[in-house]
Amino acid sequence: MALEPGDDVVHSIHGPGRVVAVQMRDTPDGPVEYVTIEVGDMRILIPTSEVEAVGVRDPISEEDAEAILELLAEDPLKDPGHSARRRRNQKRLLDGDAAALAKIVRSLQALREDRDKPLAMRDKDHLRSATAKLAGELAIALKVTEEEAASLIERATATDEAEADAEA
Repeated sequence: MALEPGDDVVHSIHGPGRVVAVQMRDTPDGPVEYVTIEVGDMRILIPTSEVEAVGVRDPISEEDAEAILELLAEDPLKDPGHSARRRRNQKRLLDGDAAALAKIVRSLQALREDRDKPLAMRDKDHLRSATAKLAGELAIALKVTEEEAASLIERATATDEAEADAEA
């Protein structure tokens, strides 16, 4: 994967970012080329030879983003219970795949709407993290702001009942 400053990328753990530099650095084993990726307020340095191994990839395409929005609108699968759900969502978050993030958002939004009580703290954290990462990647693919992408996610996951409540 050839990266240049200004390229948008997605880090599997940290989410969407931008390449800000590619430079050589001296190490005890000799010079090594590093890529610097800015993700929010953080800068990540990765040897260019290990970029793909650590989970850096190109963002999804506009067509894939549209498919993700359709996936968000689908009915979620049956909830497997809290332990299995948390393990599955943690694995999906670490994978960082846009479709996997969409499945987290879809299932936890549905769970939140179906319950009489709020989501557990870990579920809230998973929902918040998945939504933020997904909004960032959709923003890149659809060429909109992250706020607009978050709004698209919210609209896609809204149920008819939730939409009726919002209009009332």
